[in-house]
Amino acid sequence: MNTLGIIQARMGSKRFPGKMMEPLAGYPIIEWVLRRCLKSKKLNKWVLATSVEENNEPLIKVASSLGVEVFRGEEDDVLSRFIYLKQLYKPNSIVRVCADNPFIDPIEIDRLILFFQANDFDYAFNHIPKLGNHYTDGLGAEIMTSDALGSLLQKKLNSSDREHVTSYIVNHPSLYKIGTFSAPDNKSYPHIRLDVDQIEDLEKLNQILNLGSHFLPEDIKTEEILEKMNFGFGS
Repeated sequence: MNTLGIIQARMGSKRFPGKMMEPLAGYPIIEWVLRRCLKSKKLNKWVLATSVEENNEPLIKVASSLGVEVFRGEEDDVLSRFIYLKQLYKPNSIVRVCADNPFIDPIEIDRLILFFQANDFDYAFNHIPKLGNHYTDGLGAEIMTSDALGSLLQKKLNSSDREHVTSYIVNHPSLYKIGTFSAPDNKSYPHIRLDVDQIEDLEKLNQILNLGSHFLPEDIKTEEILEKMNFGFGS
C-alpha cells in the first residue's frame, strides 16, 4: 500500500464534548468528514481511528454504514493509534485528517498527495495557512512518510505530542524536511477558519452557510462554501 488515510475522531473533546455527532446542515460532523474523504481519487484505504471509550459507538456506526474500517485505541495517546495502523498496513506514507474539519476537500487531499509524491519531504501539509501557503484553514490534510511517523517512537515526547501526533515534527524543522505549497486562487482565504473547535464555531457555520439538507455532504462544492463564508464575514 502506497498511502494510508487515517481519520482521527473521538466524542470526548475537552472543549466541545460530543461534537462529532452534532448536526451541520442535517448531517453529523463525522459523516461530513467521512463522506468527503471517500471522494479522494488518490486514496482508496481510509481508517477511522477512535478510542475504546464506549461513547464513541455512534462514530463507529456512522463509519460502518459508509464502509469505513474502524480501529479503536487509547483515548489520549492518538500517536499509538497511528503507529499501530502503520505497522498493520505498512504504507509508504500516511495522510492524517482531524475530524473537526467538516469541509475537508477531497481535491485538496489529492493535491497534497501528488505534491508529496513529486518531492522529497518527510512531512507536508495544506490544512492550515502557514509558511505562506495562504490556504483556508480546514480544507486540506497532513501527510508524512512512514519513517517520519515511526521516528517519533525514538523521541522524548510529552503528552501533548502524543495527542496531536505531528506536533513534534512541526516543531522540529531542523530534524524533518517540511513542505507546503500555495493554495489555488479560489481557495486562498487564510482569514477563514472552517474547523469546529467549540460550539460557537458550529453555530456560526450553520448560520452563515444555511445549506439546508437537500444534498449529500460530498456533493457540495468547496467554492460554494467559501463564497458563503466570505459573504458572512462581510468580504
